[in-house]
Amino acid sequence: MARTDPITTTVGTAIDDAVTIIEELRSELQDWLDGMPENLQASSKAEELQESIDGLSEFVDNFDTTPEIVADLECSYAFKKLRNPPRRVRRDEASALLAAALGAVEAYFVSDVEHEENFATISAFQAELEGWASSVDDVNFPGLR
Repeated sequence: MARTDPITTTVGTAIDDAVTIIEELRSELQDWLDGMPENLQASSKAEELQESIDGLSEFVDNFDTTPEIVADLECSYAFKKLRNPPRRVRRDEASALLAAALGAVEAYFVSDVEHEENFATISAFQAELEGWASSVDDVNFPGLR
């Protein structure tokens, strides 16, 4: 099995990359749904697609910006890059990026005893990031039948 070396980036870049992946996935699913024949638009497959779109939208639509105080924190993640990865794998990469960012924010939150004025900002962002990571992890992609 091939070894995957850790990739080092910043929290801001990791989150931006995750947003890009999730936006691409959401767009693909929306195109699939929009291209369905009319007689299938009320099918269980269409419902599955809409659920997946809604799950991805929960993150993308609610993400505003990474707070400046944590945007430049360093974080690392390991993920094996594949050529033409399936949707599930791309979702997992977005999840890995969000988890890496969350880990860096949590570590900073614990160590930032000097900056109590940042407590509310970091705490709120950390909670949002946890929720986003969970909503992305919960997205399932309908298969082709």
